[in-house]
Amino acid sequence: MGHIYKTYLSCTEQSSIYGCAKCRTHLTTEDALISKQFQGQHGKAYLFRYVVNIREGTDVDRPMTTGLHTVRDIACEGCREVLGWKYIVAFEESQKYKEGKYILEKKLLLEVEKGSMSVLNAEKTNLPMAEVESEQPRESRVVERRKETREPIRTDNKLVLLNDAIKNIHLSATSINAATATVRKYLDAYIQLEGYDQYEKSQIDMRSSLGEPAHPVEAKKLEAIFLVKATAIVHAAVTEKILNITLPLSEDIYYWDEVLNSGLWTAVYTIQTTPWRIYSLTIATVRSIHDHAHFSKRGNIPADEMKKDWWNTLRTFPRTHLLNLFPQHLRTRLSKRPMLFSNLVTFEVKHNKGRLIAFHQFQAASLGVLVNAAIEVSREEGEDEMLLDVTRCVRVMEGVLRRMNSVNVEQLEDLPELDDLLADAENDAPLDAFYIVSTLREIIDEQLPKYSSQSVQLLRLYGRPSYVTRYWLPCLSFYMASNLVIRYVVSRKQDIRLWIQEAIRTANDFVVHWVYEPMERVWQTIRMKDNDLVLISKESLNSDWESLERMVTQFARDYYHFTDDQIAELSKQVRDGDLSIVLKVYENEIKNPVKNAVMGELVRTLLIQVQKVKVDVDAAMAALNKLLKSNELNFAFLAVAPSMLLLYSIVAWVRNIFQRRSGNIAGKVEEPLLDTLRQIEVILNLANYPVESATSNTLYVPRRTLQYGGQLTYRDQGYLLCDIHVLRVFSRHLSRRNNMRDKFLQDLRELESTKLTVSQKLGTVHRMWRTWFFLNKRRE
Repeated sequence: MGHIYKTYLSCTEQSSIYGCAKCRTHLTTEDALISKQFQGQHGKAYLFRYVVNIREGTDVDRPMTTGLHTVRDIACEGCREVLGWKYIVAFEESQKYKEGKYILEKKLLLEVEKGSMSVLNAEKTNLPMAEVESEQPRESRVVERRKETREPIRTDNKLVLLNDAIKNIHLSATSINAATATVRKYLDAYIQLEGYDQYEKSQIDMRSSLGEPAHPVEAKKLEAIFLVKATAIVHAAVTEKILNITLPLSEDIYYWDEVLNSGLWTAVYTIQTTPWRIYSLTIATVRSIHDHAHFSKRGNIPADEMKKDWWNTLRTFPRTHLLNLFPQHLRTRLSKRPMLFSNLVTFEVKHNKGRLIAFHQFQAASLGVLVNAAIEVSREEGEDEMLLDVTRCVRVMEGVLRRMNSVNVEQLEDLPELDDLLADAENDAPLDAFYIVSTLREIIDEQLPKYSSQSVQLLRLYGRPSYVTRYWLPCLSFYMASNLVIRYVVSRKQDIRLWIQEAIRTANDFVVHWVYEPMERVWQTIRMKDNDLVLISKESLNSDWESLERMVTQFARDYYHFTDDQIAELSKQVRDGDLSIVLKVYENEIKNPVKNAVMGELVRTLLIQVQKVKVDVDAAMAALNKLLKSNELNFAFLAVAPSMLLLYSIVAWVRNIFQRRSGNIAGKVEEPLLDTLRQIEVILNLANYPVESATSNTLYVPRRTLQYGGQLTYRDQGYLLCDIHVLRVFSRHLSRRNNMRDKFLQDLRELESTKLTVSQKLGTVHRMWRTWFFLNKRRE
């Protein structure tokens, strides 16, 4: 009866089909071959890009000659023979190219169908055959990757196409644009296939030639998986496209808010747009004069009628031509208002803001509908359930984009309702696969570009003025100021050069004499190398004491005739400062000063007392010297303190300048952050208290309605996602220090999670108010 294969591979002239050597089950083709320089358990092995009809084992960490790898053993689906392994994780950076690739051992392979060239019969290379993936040069791997990405999609076999599409369309892709391009490529290839009947016939003929029955069920399942993946990618692309316009809309609405709430900014906006208004008025006036001059040249017009026409023109000229100061789409509305220029400018700002808010509301509703229509496929669902989910999602995407693209941005009135889209999509029967593929390609090729151009046109009409309009006045002021500065610099060139030289010299003197030298003295003081601060030396004080001692002891020998023992005792008294023996003689001698000055010991006692005074002074100076030495380091720091204080002030001033610049950036972000988070809290608060009467927002209860702590309608979900997207974009201005940005993004992920209730999300909002300092500045 033959074998039943899950996937059939087709043979071409340039490639062969390789299968299991035991049961001939199709495994891969020569086109998927990457390298032959590998070694397995049974000898030579090959590295392939993809392999079909296999079963994968569990993850195992396996050390190899090129490093540690996480691999899975792969076995044939038909005979369960282990054929090789699949690389899951390569821990070495140079081996990352092997992740997701397959190793098949040559001994276990068989050419089921041969092409003109055969890998198994090719000549052997001279490279060594160890399981050394590092033998393959990096350049060859790059060439193989490029070859793989440029390889055209084969459209001659539907099963091959579906298998290839399922493997190459990754739902976890980091770039939505790249994933959309991949989906677009496979959608085109699918549409280019021959009719389904002919495809079935070709498959029946191929299987009959192999002795196998036809099994179209497998193709149906692969087709359902392909449609699910393609629809999910397109749905993500549509959602991202709508979200990307959220930030410009929010910024423009915030801009018009600032202009409207401040008289100064209204005046600035009026001055900024004055050149454009004058230009528009001039063009309109010239055209009007030209039209009337052409009307006057007609010869068959009566003079009274011509005079009446000119009179009407002059009478209505101020009102008519004043409207030319404003955009074309506003003139009809402005014609019904009082012709006061300031009021007209205010009305223009209000009108632009109102139109942006209306479109933002419509966009949020569309986004909420899309989110509720997202595909939710479980492993237990069959092909019919998958196709039903795809149909619902495609219907909603098509309806949302068609209604959004049908809006007239110049009028922007009577925006279409979206309440019926979800309910109608739930009741739709499953669509044909070919119709779904065609619709997805239409969304990618037509609807999304049309929505992008419409959004650009909307922002051009109602958004804030262009950069040229907003910044011509500062640029002109800067040009005039710089012209004056240049003239002044040229005329005072010598003085300025002298000022610069004086400034450099002053700075140099300050650094040398007030910073470097005082710091050097502090260093010398710490190292005890500076001994200049000395009032009296210890040797000088000792010599004065010894001189006083000798004078007193000699006086005692001459006058009292003391013995040696008495002299030794007297020396101790002198060391203690006791000179009573000399003072007694002095008291007696002073009674007859003239006589004793000549004949007695009066002069000698006076000289001893003078020596005593000198010793006392030296002792006092020594004590003062000790005090100075003990505070010498304090004096050194006191000398350098003023310069250090001045230097610190300069550094703090420069640092504050840079902090002020970053603070200005944070200040620009702070207000939108506060307003956006406040809007999120309002949405969650209103949803936390369910209402009894249904409104237009609640005609349809979405499948993802939160069951506890209140309900979120699709409009509320859209608003919530838009506001969270704005917060995520503004979070780029936050610092990465202490993981501040990552923690803030984690809070945002909690807010957009569908697993949390409204009450839990309100708790997250309250935590954000308490935690983040930039959200508490307004309260302070």
